[in-house]
Amino acid sequence: MNLARSALRGAAAVALLAAAAVPSASAAPAPVPGDVAQVRAFAAATHLPYAAAREYVALTAPVGDLQARGVAEYAATFAGVWRTPADGGLVHMAFTRDAAVSAARLTARFARRDLVRVTTARTSLRSLDALSGRVAAELGRTPATVSVDVANGAVRVETPGADAVRTLLAARLPGAPVVVGAGRATTPLACTGRVCPGSASGGLDLLGTGTGGDLFLCTSGFDATTVATGAATLVTAGHCFNSGGLATNNGIPIGQVTTRVWPGGDAEAIAQLPVYLPTNDVVWTTAGAHVAVARVVGRGVTEAVGAAVCRTGITTENQCGTIQSLNVSVTYVTGQTVTGLTKASNCSQPGDSGGPFMSGTDAYGITSGGTVGACGSGTYSLYYPANRIESALGVRINT
Repeated sequence: MNLARSALRGAAAVALLAAAAVPSASAAPAPVPGDVAQVRAFAAATHLPYAAAREYVALTAPVGDLQARGVAEYAATFAGVWRTPADGGLVHMAFTRDAAVSAARLTARFARRDLVRVTTARTSLRSLDALSGRVAAELGRTPATVSVDVANGAVRVETPGADAVRTLLAARLPGAPVVVGAGRATTPLACTGRVCPGSASGGLDLLGTGTGGDLFLCTSGFDATTVATGAATLVTAGHCFNSGGLATNNGIPIGQVTTRVWPGGDAEAIAQLPVYLPTNDVVWTTAGAHVAVARVVGRGVTEAVGAAVCRTGITTENQCGTIQSLNVSVTYVTGQTVTGLTKASNCSQPGDSGGPFMSGTDAYGITSGGTVGACGSGTYSLYYPANRIESALGVRINT
């Protein structure tokens, strides 16, 4: 559990409570809940009116259910579900055959069938996922982001070396539905002392020793419980701190890194010291907004393309956007490859690594990396999904 959102035992807690009891001459307004702050930020990011943004966010989980059922019940023909704020939040779905009949069955209990639009696709999602893996294997250590573009029925490659990659894949995978485009390089978003912006916003800042002995600054993710032992654990990005290293907040020890997945995946578990009490609370902004985790991807909620997601971090605080691709493979400009990521349109910057991605009170994952340079056109973030975190680390995120 995180220092900034935990109940501390002993005299320090008594002193803090006593100080809080003193009335203020001009009390500050109560902070808005974190999920409301998310809707406001999502409205700003998508240029939707607040009411439309709230409705779009509210349908995120139900559309995720359609994605889960499509994969489970129509694996051979299902070609994906997607939506976007740009067309009013219409829910698009595709099948390779019997599209109308399959969609009618899939959406029989979906509350907003009026928003559903059905198309016939050439290639199933299962086949596109397999092709995406083949493309990533062909590229090896070439810096690139490889993802499935469900809206266009293709595998998309974004890389600074687009011309060379296009030539390679045309020779190795002739006729395959692969689109190669010039894209910005991507990098893990831990922050070293040499390049750290120095601001502190959402989440809890964590400092520890990382690759090469440098001090790295990252953001806390979710509080969790180690399945085998019941120990209180904090998860953050695996590229942040070395195994066995101590993570601190403002010089105060949080705990040691006990399990680390990096590269390949991107998550690590910090065994928290016993002075911290278990919580499912996430600090969302410096204005005092908090979010209590209710559900977790893989346990009651499913990701889908177009889902409204927000993330917070010590550098850029609350940033919202939509999921662009699932099951993404990336080779960062630093040379490491990570698979199983989710790509989202949110802005992120160095120091935001490990910070939580959420939709309302649902935990979606933690920030891994993003595009190099300032936020703007072509910007995206990559996060490691919550279900993969739990599986890789042997933990359960607290709800």
